[in-house]
Amino acid sequence: MRRRLGLTVPVLLLGVCVALGYVVVDELGRHADTPPAPNGAAAPEKIAPLPKRTAPRAQPIKAYSETLRRPLFDASRKPPPPAPSGTTEAPSAESPTVKLVGVVILPEGRSALIRVPSSVDLVEVSVGERIDGWRLEAIETDRIVLKSGKASAVYRIDAELR
Repeated sequence: MRRRLGLTVPVLLLGVCVALGYVVVDELGRHADTPPAPNGAAAPEKIAPLPKRTAPRAQPIKAYSETLRRPLFDASRKPPPPAPSGTTEAPSAESPTVKLVGVVILPEGRSALIRVPSSVDLVEVSVGERIDGWRLEAIETDRIVLKSGKASAVYRIDAELR
C-alpha cells in the first residue's frame, strides 16, 4: 500500500502538467487567426515609418584633449600632478634620512608610512612625491625606492617594526 501511495503523487502531478499544457496550446491556437482587438491604437498599415537616423559626426582628436592628458593604464585615470614651475631645489647628494614604518596597498593605490627626523608624526607619501629633494619612485610590499637623478636609494621596513 505504501508503494502505491508513493507513485500516486508523481502521476497526479504529471497529469496536471499535461492538462495545463493542453490549455496553453489551445489558447495560443485560438487567438492566432484573429486580428488584435482595436484598443485605440492605429492599425499596422497606418503607422508612419521612423525617420532614418544618421550617426553623429566624429569629433576632431583635439576635442578629446582632456582624455588624452590622462594616463591610459592608471586605475584612477587622473592626470599626473603638475610639474613645479620656477626654480627648484637641487636634490641633496646624500639620500634622505627616513625610516620606512609601513606600506599600505589598496585597490585605489599605494602609499608608504615614513618617519622623518624633522617630524615626530608619521608621514604618508605616494609615488611621485618628493622627500628632501628625492622623488619616491616605487612602493613595494616591504620597501620603497627613492631617486635623485641617476642616484637611487632603497629603504626597507625596519626589522624591529615587523
